[in-house]
Amino acid sequence: MTDPRRTNHTGWYEQLHPDAAPSTRSAPVPPRAEPPPRTEPPRAAPPAYAAPPRMPHADPAYPPSGANRPPSGAAGAKVRPIADELFRGATDAFTGATRINHRLVGIGCAAALVAELMLTWRDDPAHGRQRLLRTFPAAGTGAPVLAPDHRLYLEAPPRDPLCYRVLSEIVEDARDQRRPVVEFVEYLSDRAYRMVGERLAMARLVVEEQRRSGLRRRQVFLDVEPTASVNALTRLPRKLRDREPVGEADRVLFGLYDAIGLMAVVRREFSDHFPMPTDLRLTPDLQSVLDAASELQAVVTRRH
Repeated sequence: MTDPRRTNHTGWYEQLHPDAAPSTRSAPVPPRAEPPPRTEPPRAAPPAYAAPPRMPHADPAYPPSGANRPPSGAAGAKVRPIADELFRGATDAFTGATRINHRLVGIGCAAALVAELMLTWRDDPAHGRQRLLRTFPAAGTGAPVLAPDHRLYLEAPPRDPLCYRVLSEIVEDARDQRRPVVEFVEYLSDRAYRMVGERLAMARLVVEEQRRSGLRRRQVFLDVEPTASVNALTRLPRKLRDREPVGEADRVLFGLYDAIGLMAVVRREFSDHFPMPTDLRLTPDLQSVLDAASELQAVVTRRH
């Protein structure tokens, strides 16, 4: 029902009902006052934020940055990358083809990478000289298996990214089951040649090219310095001929040349008068790498 006060245009309702409240339509509504504008106090400048110091990365899947690496005195001597010299000596500088079977060069590069890890050491005041990678005879078979030093792997990892990558694979394998030296060299040989070539390309010592052979493309590495390949092949025989002192890394490299059959190329193409070392005087760890390369070389030679 409609309120009669809403239709009270002439005031008749107030005359009949004097005690009733006045009509809302007859009384004008005062205008609503606008609230005063709101003023906010000026904001104070935020305090200067000092970032907390970065802690060293402890995840073994990633190498520590240069700022978090141990000081130079804590790490061992810098090892010359013997895999690079073997790569350059086994690869023709002009064509990019390998001087011997490509499979044998891959075995040599894989063995050289493992030897680089064995040649990396650190002097510890309490425990003496410690190496990143060692071997010990397996129970039952007696075959040498790889045994990385997990503490050195975290505290003083290899500075070379490729060596760190290879060592990480060895450490991951050792968590489940230690792998024999010959088995790991064979596993790594499928990609060792390409890995060493990419390391040389990053150092701008070789140029990587893609060449077409029929319907197939192959990846070749051309040396920037044309004479580097010959120098890498003949450097060690010249040192033996001139009776210069030969270090441990050179003795390992000479043994790998002989194990994969590269010394036969040196004698055939350059000189028959280069002497052969009678005793390399290597540690049992390094000798196991040469034995693994020789065993795999014999297998490849029988297949071809």
